[in-house]
Amino acid sequence: MKKPERFFTLLLVLSLTVAAAVLPAQAKADFAFSRFEAQTAQPGMEADEPLFTLIHITMPDGSVKNIQPYSHTQCRMELPAGESAAVTVISDTALSLTSENSAASVSVGAPYASGNAYYKVTAGTKAGDAAQLTLKDAKGRQASPIQVVVTKNVSVQLPVKECRVHQLDGTVTQLTQPDYEISLPLGAELNFDTVSDCAPIYTTGNGKIAKTSVVSDYQNGKATYQMYGVGHVWERTGIYLRNPEQPGAVRMMIVTLQPRPFQCDTTMDMKLAKGKTYRFRISGDGLPDYDASKVEWLESSRPDAASVFMQRNGADVYGTVTVNEDRNVWAGILVRYGGVRYRIFSVLAK
Repeated sequence: MKKPERFFTLLLVLSLTVAAAVLPAQAKADFAFSRFEAQTAQPGMEADEPLFTLIHITMPDGSVKNIQPYSHTQCRMELPAGESAAVTVISDTALSLTSENSAASVSVGAPYASGNAYYKVTAGTKAGDAAQLTLKDAKGRQASPIQVVVTKNVSVQLPVKECRVHQLDGTVTQLTQPDYEISLPLGAELNFDTVSDCAPIYTTGNGKIAKTSVVSDYQNGKATYQMYGVGHVWERTGIYLRNPEQPGAVRMMIVTLQPRPFQCDTTMDMKLAKGKTYRFRISGDGLPDYDASKVEWLESSRPDAASVFMQRNGADVYGTVTVNEDRNVWAGILVRYGGVRYRIFSVLAK
């Protein structure tokens, strides 16, 4: 090596050494972590490229934690004993999430589809226990583990005295604990009743996945609410209730959207002026279990604003919506299939 080249090489090494010496402790850790992640991955080792785009964790108290690729400051969560967190993994390929021991268990809420997979992570029963969650791809490559630490469970005070869910099959479920899992077909409507000393405040974690409405206002300690799915199949969100006299909301239910048993060529809400009409089709395209005879009727939630007329043509059912009045109100277009009422889209009568 020529003298000038040797001089500049020594100067570069000296500069890097001095820079590393003066780095703050956190920066050193970030630097070391980045180097560790950048290693060439072998089966069972950390991946050299991000396996996921984002990990979204909804904690039992409704708070949210997001884990970014290569993050190490957020790869820890504390779960009260026996309680669960909802974990959404966003990635380009299907991944598996597993736990190393019984301090935390992992169950699949919804399999990988359209870039998302949903899991339920439940803490063990002994405070102080810990487990690592491992995210792997089909080749055995894994991202940095997530540590779950089991904490002491302070009993959750429910915001209402009673909460009853009216299932689609006609049965009624009494909720005694938060985080009740509900599988809700897209557009299907599900009612739940509450009994409480004061009117509860209710909300959905994501109004683009599930919407809520009032069926019966709070009176004499009782109220009835409704939820229905408006997002995409396999999306998940929580339904929260809060007693205005208590701090914090409680996630009473976790809703996962399921496929509905029919197809509709219209999925978006629309605006129609008075006198205008719109025609849509219900069919069983690609659904082997579809039965046209199970389409019992079509109706509007506000027939004074927008009415709907049904016509059959073989295995297809056609509906025609007509706006009757300039009311500037929304009318839900509903179909009853197999005894269950579905909201397929809404029309704003302009």
